[in-house]
Amino acid sequence: MHDDTKIRHGANVVFRQVADGGVLLNTGTGDYHEVNAIGRTIWEMSFDSTIGEVIEAMRREFPEAGDQVSQDTRDFLTQLADRDLVVLVPVS
Repeated sequence: MHDDTKIRHGANVVFRQVADGGVLLNTGTGDYHEVNAIGRTIWEMSFDSTIGEVIEAMRREFPEAGDQVSQDTRDFLTQLADRDLVVLVPVS
């Protein structure tokens, strides 16, 4: 997963913000996925962005997280892709 990989929100995904995070519904499968406040932030930042852009935005938003923010963001985006909530599109 390279920094220039584009992130596309899944066509069948609906997001609703809740007090401490958010809920993602995959209308294709009927599965709900709860995210915490950091997951909600990544979701909101990821619309039509690249992985590198989201990581940089997360570093600015959470400077206290240091270098760990890069791996955590990548891991979260991978989990979203595994659940068909986002599509990761490599740039050729």
